[in-house]
Amino acid sequence: MDKKIVHDARDCFEPYNLFDGKAALYKYRANYSNECIEYLCKKYRITSSSTIADIGGGTGILSKQFHDYSGCQIILVEPNMEMISEAKSQINDNYAKIICSTAEETQIPDSSTDLIVVGTAFHWFEMNKFREECIRIGKKPVQVALLRLYNFVPDINADNSSDYHSIDSEAHRAKGFFDNDNMTHKLFFHDEVFDEHRFVGERLSDHNAPNKLDEGYDKFVSDAKKAFAYFKAPIINNVFITSCMDGDIE
Repeated sequence: MDKKIVHDARDCFEPYNLFDGKAALYKYRANYSNECIEYLCKKYRITSSSTIADIGGGTGILSKQFHDYSGCQIILVEPNMEMISEAKSQINDNYAKIICSTAEETQIPDSSTDLIVVGTAFHWFEMNKFREECIRIGKKPVQVALLRLYNFVPDINADNSSDYHSIDSEAHRAKGFFDNDNMTHKLFFHDEVFDEHRFVGERLSDHNAPNKLDEGYDKFVSDAKKAFAYFKAPIINNVFITSCMDGDIE
């Protein structure tokens, strides 16, 4: 039976340049929930003989977590050359193949992946074309997991209810991608320790944050330090949510 192909307003949008200057800052970002990684590896029987495609893989944060847990082989696909260079310095080419390409044209061979994962990048993809690409590169049945990381720490500038709204919006879009009633949606909470340096670096890693030579950089850093000072502690435990939407698409 033919599956519905969902068209998306993001079609023809290429945001790769938004991440220029950010690759070196990704080391300050949080990991995904280890509990979520374990859940997916057990559910899809990922072992050292499995191959996972990490699409929009950035500097390899998610790839490394999957390999560290299961010993699996990784194919990381990322369109930004700075991210690619950083990924090559972070993950071992004994278990990872890194491809500079897009989610819609990955260059991965047909029917070659046991699980396709996306870490906080699905919102950038052209959904129609990415779905077709997943069907091409995945072993049948094609198994996909869409992960999104949310920061849930109380903040002078944040309303935590907005996180849940974003989670619901992402899940609604994901249901259109899977086009069936079999999508599983789970939330995994975990803490990570941040000092001021990591806190500021993590904020600077956002695509909307100014780079060092940009106008407004000094004010952005100053504001980030003031936000950290709000907690009146040398370190804070940031609470993160890994939103995991997974299932078969064929």
